[in-house]
Amino acid sequence: MKIYAKPVRYKVDKEAYRKKIEVVPFVNDYGYGRNALNELIEELGYCQGSNILIPEYYCNSGLDKLRLKKHNLHFIPIDENLTVSIEKIKSIFEIQKIDMYISVYYFGITPYNLDKIYKVCRIHNVRIIEDHCHSFLNLVQKKIYNGDVCARFFSMRKILPVKNGAGYMARNQVINFKTVDQKNSEIIKIIIRRGVSQIKNLLINLIPINPYGNKITKVRKKISNSYNKKEKNIDYNINRSSHRGISLTFTTRQLNLWSLRRRENYNRIFSSIKNLDINTNYKLFELNDVDVPQVLPIYDQSESLEKFLRKHSIGAYSWPKNDLPYEVYLNQGTKNVAINYSRKMVCIPVHQDLTNDQLNYIEYIINLWARSLK
Repeated sequence: MKIYAKPVRYKVDKEAYRKKIEVVPFVNDYGYGRNALNELIEELGYCQGSNILIPEYYCNSGLDKLRLKKHNLHFIPIDENLTVSIEKIKSIFEIQKIDMYISVYYFGITPYNLDKIYKVCRIHNVRIIEDHCHSFLNLVQKKIYNGDVCARFFSMRKILPVKNGAGYMARNQVINFKTVDQKNSEIIKIIIRRGVSQIKNLLINLIPINPYGNKITKVRKKISNSYNKKEKNIDYNINRSSHRGISLTFTTRQLNLWSLRRRENYNRIFSSIKNLDINTNYKLFELNDVDVPQVLPIYDQSESLEKFLRKHSIGAYSWPKNDLPYEVYLNQGTKNVAINYSRKMVCIPVHQDLTNDQLNYIEYIINLWARSLK
C-alpha cells in the first residue's frame, strides 16, 4: 500500500538570502534539548509536581530529569500521521487536569492539525510547549508564531554542524541575530574541526570499511554509552545567568541555503521512492512551505530497509529505536503506533552537504532494496 502526498515547493526568502553580513543565533547554551526543556519548565514556575501531557512517540532520555523533579508525565497515543487525535486530547483534558502539552515537530515536519490541537488547549487553559529538537531551522525560517504557544525549546546539533547546543524561547520571541567578532582561538578550533572531519572522510574513502557496519556500530555505541554515563553525572542546574551564549559563525545566506538544500534533497528522494513499485506497506510524509527536514522518515512494514541501507554504507537509522518512555511499553496495546514506528520508522539522510553522486547512490540502493522484496 502506497501512502504519500505531493511535497510543497520551497519558497526562498530572497531578501534574507542576499544578506552578506555575518550573523549568529544568540541563545542560552544548555548542551542538549532535554536540559533546555528542564530549565524551561522551571522558568514557567513549575518546580515539581506539574501534569505534563506528552505524545507516546518520544525519546525516553529526554524525560529523566522531569521524573527526578517529580513531575507527573501523562502520555497520549499518536496516529499514523505523526500527530494526536483531537477527540483523544479532549477526553484527556476532561478527566485530568493538565498543565502543559508538549507538541512535537517530528523530523522537522509540522503536524497537519496543529491549529485544532492548540484551540483545544486554549479552551482548557493548557500551556503549549513546542519541541523543535528535530526542527531548529524551522524556527529560523518562521517569521510569525502561533500566539497560543507558551514557549519553544530546540537542539541545534541534529541540524547544524556543531557538537552541542540547545536553548529555549519564551512567547513571541524569535532567534536573535547579532554580529560578532571571531576570536583567533575560535577560528583555529573551527579549522581543526573541519580538518579532522575531512581527514575522517578521506580515510573512509581510502580504506574499504563500512562506517555503518555492525562491528563499527557496536564500537560507536560503546563509546557513546560511556560518554552518556559521564554526562548524566554533570549537574546542569546551575544559575541561569552563568550560562554562556552560543556563538555560531553561520550567515543568513548559509542558513537559507542549507534549508533549501535539505528540502531539495528530501523532495528528490521522496519522488524517487514514490515512483518505485515496492512490495510492502510503507508511508511517506509531506512537507509544508516552511518545514526544513532533519531526515526523510519512511515507515517500512518489512523492517528490512534500515539494515539494507546500512549494509551499503548509508547512515540510516530507526528513531527512537528502544528508547521510548517505559510507561508506553507498560501500557502497550496491539495497535500501538508509537511502538510500531519506533522499530519501523527509518530515517534517511537529507543532509545539506550531500553531493549529487551521493544522492544518486542513495536512490540506487533504495531501488535495489525495492527489487529485493519481490
